Amino acid sequence: MTQTPDSSNVPSRNTTNEHTNQGENTMAAKTTTDAPKPSAAEIKADVETDLEAMTTVDTQEKVEALSAAEIKADVETDLEAMTTVDTQEKVEALSAQIQESLKGLRVNQRVGLEMRRKEAVAEATDRIKKATKEEAAKPSTEVATKPKASASWTEMAGGEEEAKKLMEAGVSRIREGAEIGIKAADLFKEVAHVVFEGRLRLNNKAGLPDITGRSQGARNLSTDMFTEAKKTVAEDQVDLLEFHASLAKGVQNRMTDVTVEFLRALATTPVEEAAKTFPFLTDVDQTASAKGVEFPVDATPEDKVRWVYAENGIDLPTETRAELAARKRAEAKELANKAQEAPEGDSGEGEGEGEGEGQEDTHTPAEEKLLADAAKLADTVKKLSAKGKKLEPELKAALKARLDEALKELAVASASLA
Repeated sequence: MTQTPDSSNVPSRNTTNEHTNQGENTMAAKTTTDAPKPSAAEIKADVETDLEAMTTVDTQEKVEALSAAEIKADVETDLEAMTTVDTQEKVEALSAQIQESLKGLRVNQRVGLEMRRKEAVAEATDRIKKATKEEAAKPSTEVATKPKASASWTEMAGGEEEAKKLMEAGVSRIREGAEIGIKAADLFKEVAHVVFEGRLRLNNKAGLPDITGRSQGARNLSTDMFTEAKKTVAEDQVDLLEFHASLAKGVQNRMTDVTVEFLRALATTPVEEAAKTFPFLTDVDQTASAKGVEFPVDATPEDKVRWVYAENGIDLPTETRAELAARKRAEAKELANKAQEAPEGDSGEGEGEGEGEGQEDTHTPAEEKLLADAAKLADTVKKLSAKGKKLEPELKAALKARLDEALKELAVASASLA
């Protein structure tokens, strides 16, 4: 600085006198021109000059003028920063900061800077919106790498030809078993093994072998297998048609058993061998550790496979159907024994439980109704038989024909529950 400001003169910018109303009006007018904006270095130099001048000013007007200059310098810095921000949040933060700074100026001193703030916010907002659209239009690499469930059984690991071989093996076994009269329960389980092998080669939406058959490919595998196997059955082969009608349900009932037996076998399978089906076993320890989980020293491939599926929201079965039924019977028996052992006349009053509370039902209401309907069916058949013996020969023959038809349906239903 070359001289100390006096009562009629304060440091000025290279363009206009910013400490007078005339200078402010000039700045406002120039916001619409192409006059170059001061650089950050120039602004900093002006502020330093003003701060130095502040130490020697001798009137309050000069103090206010220099303070206003400093505020305007801060605003200029924020306006320059507005041209490079990359998020709308930063735009709004800078805008709020400028508005707060402008409160330190007189109303007539804010006009031009407020106009420039609005223009800067609009320009920055448009720029960010355009950049966001361009980024969204770029091809996403995530879609290409994200696991997806198998849409068709032909997508099995090993290729379409291997998938067709497995399908043919299942169809062939169904046809052979139906024709030679193999025991339904045994055939159902054999076919279930074929279906399960296919599931191991397909993927669920987590990119894991589709053990539980949730993908469209896994569902189509069994459906297409049963449909293809039935094509060789003639319309007059009533028994075979009835067998095929019960096939899907019979195989479905065996899938839980096959799954549980397979998983249990993993407990004694070397990790290297199990990893051929479940590649994630090679680094599952590191994955678990990253999530704060440490497997016990004696953890088996079965334990780790179950953990990975559980982490992806899939609970794998732990009991076969027979084991589940046995457990339910044991629980029901235990409840019955407890009821018998309860003191005579003890209704549970005063213990916070009403009649029947605190005991677990062995069946749901829907299951109870199903069993009751079956019992009524047996009673109805007995009544029909007793009354039918008293009918005239012609009516008796008609009733027998109806009962024979019902008997076939019952046989099919019974076979599906085997």
